[in-house]
Amino acid sequence: MSGDRIEAQESQGLVNNPQGTVKQQFGDRTKANTGGGDFVQGDMDKRHITINIITGSSNAQSQSHLTAEVSKILGGGLDLDAAIASAYQIALPPDASLHPVQADDKISELADRRVLHKFIEILANDRTVSESTRAELQKIISTPDSETSSDRADTTSKKRLRSYLIVVLRPEPNLQFCVNAWLIPDDSVKGSFRFCSLDINEEQKGVVCSLNDIPSVVRSLLDKSLKHLFDRDYDYELTIEFFLPIDYLSTEVDRLEVIPDPLDCDEFNPLGIQYKVVVRSYERLENTYLLHNFQQWKNNWNRADINFKLIPSLDSFEPFTTVNSCNWKKLAMDLKAKLGIKITCVPPEPERKNIFKAILKSAIPIAVWMRKDIRECDRESKLDCLLTSGNLETLPEYIRKEREEAYICDDPEEHFGNHLVLLWEDPNRLTPDVMARLLTTGQ
Repeated sequence: MSGDRIEAQESQGLVNNPQGTVKQQFGDRTKANTGGGDFVQGDMDKRHITINIITGSSNAQSQSHLTAEVSKILGGGLDLDAAIASAYQIALPPDASLHPVQADDKISELADRRVLHKFIEILANDRTVSESTRAELQKIISTPDSETSSDRADTTSKKRLRSYLIVVLRPEPNLQFCVNAWLIPDDSVKGSFRFCSLDINEEQKGVVCSLNDIPSVVRSLLDKSLKHLFDRDYDYELTIEFFLPIDYLSTEVDRLEVIPDPLDCDEFNPLGIQYKVVVRSYERLENTYLLHNFQQWKNNWNRADINFKLIPSLDSFEPFTTVNSCNWKKLAMDLKAKLGIKITCVPPEPERKNIFKAILKSAIPIAVWMRKDIRECDRESKLDCLLTSGNLETLPEYIRKEREEAYICDDPEEHFGNHLVLLWEDPNRLTPDVMARLLTTGQ
């Protein structure tokens, strides 16, 4: 076998790397019925056939050259691992499997998937990459190349990422908390790659503080998260999730004053007017709870997920109107058949904990309630209107809008939105240590 001539005697037909004229010998057979497949549409002499192969431009060669060029540019950069890993995650389709491979392997995979130009464009706009490296990458983006236009076309529409700041308050003695946090820049990425640690004190792996110190700690965590997203020029929508102990689920974390006023650096605005803020139960991270309740929790979440694109029926949310003579065991059992619970009363502190226990036992993922009773407010009507304002997945955003309206009104303390709490528990988004434990148990 050499050049553009291939000997394939008595074969069924062979074409390998066609670049020119291919000659094929069919042995002693003098005729073959083409069944209408050839132009003659009948019997023809196929003892000696010369086939002229017409091929298009060699896109494979172009891709190979591009891969080599990108590898050369990135190979000379220092401390590029984090930027390359981040761009690699975003450039791949959401359902792609990620592997801890070397940079050259990542580039080859991206070329095979025809998203290499998307990867280059992300890196070229990443401010953590040196200016000289970004300039070289920009040259590739700006160079006309019709042979890779189908690859580049995918980079024109920038994906809006669903980003999450996860803040965990672990209870410590003497009313203290150990605060840990992680940023998930892109929630469609799965596995350990998705987490960026935001530990304030790297040696202690978290910071211990009192409840009064939480605003300053969260301010620091938010700043670090936003810097990460800004440096990489991400187009994102940020949600902040607080894992709180059961006794603190009604804490006003959405009202933490952490957003600096642009005209007065000493003034801060509430967190919940700019970002979607939800609470989650710290107890759901514990081994015992996961062992006995995780499967039910996943089943409940999957039922909610199926309904995300729909306006929920009010029947799918269990109404809780009074704590008087409540059978808490029955409530927990009844909740298992629901997507969530709407708490229309404002129960006293001891009874509130019983409600949260029932929620945990049932493993339902969604609950909405008010922290405070306010004048002239029909809580049930307000909550019903809120739950049916749009598709189920938009509920966190509708609550953010209510908080924003409360902030700008004349009397915020008497506004419905200022006292709303949303529990929103996605079992697919937990802390990295818990996710690792679940993987080892096959969950």
